[in-house]
Amino acid sequence: MGGLRSLWWRRAAEHHNAQQTRMWAEYQSRGYGEQQTTVRPRRRPRTEPQDPVLFGVLMALAIGVACVLTLEPTTCPYGAKQLLAAREPWQTANSTTPPRWADLNATIQNGFTRCGKYANDTDLFVDDSNEGAGTTYGYAREDVEALVERAQAVVEKRQYGSRPNDAHFLEALVGHVANGSSVLVVGSAEPWHEAVCLALGASRVTTVDYGSRKYEHPQLDQVNASFWNQLDDANLGYDVVVSASSLDHDGLGRYGDPIAPDGDLLTMRLLLRALAPGAKVILSVPVGPDRIIWNLMRIYGKDRLARLTDGYDVVERIGYDSTKLDEAPENVLRTYEPVFVLSVPDQICLEDAFWCNFQKRTVFGQSVVTVVTVVVVALMVLSVARDLRAGKYLAAGATLVMSAIAAVYGPVALFCLPVHIYIHRPERPKVVDFGRAPRLG
Repeated sequence: MGGLRSLWWRRAAEHHNAQQTRMWAEYQSRGYGEQQTTVRPRRRPRTEPQDPVLFGVLMALAIGVACVLTLEPTTCPYGAKQLLAAREPWQTANSTTPPRWADLNATIQNGFTRCGKYANDTDLFVDDSNEGAGTTYGYAREDVEALVERAQAVVEKRQYGSRPNDAHFLEALVGHVANGSSVLVVGSAEPWHEAVCLALGASRVTTVDYGSRKYEHPQLDQVNASFWNQLDDANLGYDVVVSASSLDHDGLGRYGDPIAPDGDLLTMRLLLRALAPGAKVILSVPVGPDRIIWNLMRIYGKDRLARLTDGYDVVERIGYDSTKLDEAPENVLRTYEPVFVLSVPDQICLEDAFWCNFQKRTVFGQSVVTVVTVVVVALMVLSVARDLRAGKYLAAGATLVMSAIAAVYGPVALFCLPVHIYIHRPERPKVVDFGRAPRLG
């Protein structure tokens, strides 16, 4: 046993010495002898070709990307996420009827169709403005009380009628208007939904409309359109807001309201800011492919419907079928109107607000995203200068493209930085293969 052990150690030592000899011979063959130990090592040869033309192409690409991402079409009044806040009254001494489609300027027309994104029909023009003065409806107290008695019978029997649109809305009211709650009704031609709310035990019901409403009942109030100008953040003390197929008319001028391409969206944003967290909005609108029927109504598809409910929490959808978003009705007057029960969240986070909590924080008066973007872009610019000096035009061009994207879209900078680090990662050291060691027999 001892002899075998000594033989193994002897062969292991011989193998080690032979390996060291080969490594030393390879080291000397490359010119690294003792006479060069004090000489500064040579610069590592450049591994990328010097091609200024390629860098010029990539720089042009970076400029093009920045232009495409920042410039908007000259005919479009807003970007993809921006609202057109204009509300233009059309009543003048020489104008007592709502404007027709041809009377609108190009900016307003593009606002309604989202620069041609929505289909547009102009054959169904309607004037319900009473020559610009607005409509007037009045109900005596006995008429309102008769409607309340009728509503109580409907609620008790749970018989909501044969029309799906009406049945869905009554179902939503019964499920979400609690006893003692205060209700705001947006748009009304008769106090039917107000009567249903009273039958469900609502303590107070207020109707807001562009026309004049006179409902004689101690629990019913009416306000005109100036009500919207008085809203502020969290100052609207209603538990439930009811809007039955009224917002799709907002901004079309049909009822004497000002011309506003985004009137419906602006109203929903006002309610979102003014209502307290937990308040509900019961909403119904025509659903189908995105369409504007001047000046009858809007039809809400995948794009417009998402904008309308943006920022709210969806509590319930009654009668909703997502396939209808792409299904155009044979008769536009027979609309499909599901009901959406929405809730105001504790923290409002709109779709265009990327990382709501993150963006609200500031550093030296600037948002965190802005500071991070500036730092990342500055580092990338320094990296571009270093790569150009080293002749790495391909890496410089790639970094320049990422810098252009990060400068336009700030949050993207957080994703561009890891990509930049990956591109400029150090090369792995090359391992010299001195051959396979002999097997010990």
